Amino acid sequence: MTQQAIRIVRLEAENFKILKAVEITPTGDVVQITGENAAGKSSVLDAIAWALGGGNFTVAQPVRRGAAKARALLDLGDITVERTRSADGAMALRVTAKDGSRLPSPQAVLDRLVGDLTFDPLAFARMEPRAQAEMLRRLVGLDLAKFDEARARVYQERTLIGRERDRAAAQVKPNDPAWDALPDQPLSIDILTGEYARAARADSDARNARQRAERLREDIAALELSLAQARDDLTQAEYVAGQYQNTEGPMAAAAAALKGAELTNSAIRVRNANRERRADATALAEKYEVLTGHIAAIDGKKAELIASAEMPVPGLSYDEGGVALNGLPFAQASTAEQLRTSVAIGARQNAALRVMLVRDGSLLDRVSMALLGGMAHDLGLQLWIERVASGAPVGIVIEDGSVAMVVEDAPQQQQQGEPV
Repeated sequence: MTQQAIRIVRLEAENFKILKAVEITPTGDVVQITGENAAGKSSVLDAIAWALGGGNFTVAQPVRRGAAKARALLDLGDITVERTRSADGAMALRVTAKDGSRLPSPQAVLDRLVGDLTFDPLAFARMEPRAQAEMLRRLVGLDLAKFDEARARVYQERTLIGRERDRAAAQVKPNDPAWDALPDQPLSIDILTGEYARAARADSDARNARQRAERLREDIAALELSLAQARDDLTQAEYVAGQYQNTEGPMAAAAAALKGAELTNSAIRVRNANRERRADATALAEKYEVLTGHIAAIDGKKAELIASAEMPVPGLSYDEGGVALNGLPFAQASTAEQLRTSVAIGARQNAALRVMLVRDGSLLDRVSMALLGGMAHDLGLQLWIERVASGAPVGIVIEDGSVAMVVEDAPQQQQQGEPV
């Protein structure tokens, strides 16, 4: 690494939790703290976190039972951190420069050094998907809020259009084959009504003529004195009646035509309304697809920005729903992939303090340990790993709250990626 990296040069802890007195001068990139259960391994890592984190890492009872005061000291090279707490609860923090001067606002100095994953890089793998996405977003410095807002607006509009499209489609009736024989335009009811009226008038005239002829016949029989005139009138009346002797046929035809036109026009109206509903449903479906395209374009732009960002590991991406690795949800990645990603994110969070505390190291297999060693070396990290003793002693062995032994070659093996 080209920049100055801060590591723990020396750790001292006295009467902290179950520790009596330990002094550790770590070497290499991976510092294994091993021992049996309840030997004090966790207390070593907690002492580091307590010294650095203050309120961000609280311990209910930091003072060892029966002791007057707990103390943790970290030599970080350029500065030394010392935190104490007495049995009565009095807390003191001192951050001292190389020249012995005390730095003001010591906790603020430490807060600038400590990242979210310093005390537990694997915490990233245990986060909720949305929290993972937010941490990664802040890490790479991308603000996709405007894309998310635009997508939400278009998505809401598309949802409303989709409902209208479904309602319109539900109103469209199946095509009736009889509609194909219908004319494009409705028939003129006015014309047909006029023809019917003319036929009705003709029928009325015929009835009147027949009635008048009957009266005239009676008049001829009763009025012999007017026979000549009556005969003339009779001739004329019979002539008129003869002109309209077939009026029932045209009237029936006109009535049938009017009724047929009304039925035809009703069918035309139903067909045309159905055509309009189908056209509306089609237009809404097309608009829905256009909005779907807008959403895809927004997602594409977001994906391009994310792809162009410098991610901690290749293949890492995120959206508002969570983080993905190589196209799959992060939760589906292998343990080794999650471990590699979590450590890389923790390393990117803070370029100054290159210290990370890995708990539950006993859950890491040979491959994962080798991977951690390689990453620590490549990223300039100092990983403190807590592991339950198994087999031959390795690393810094804790027994009964003190350092029992140190296996000197363990850090070198870890640095080269070989589990010890």
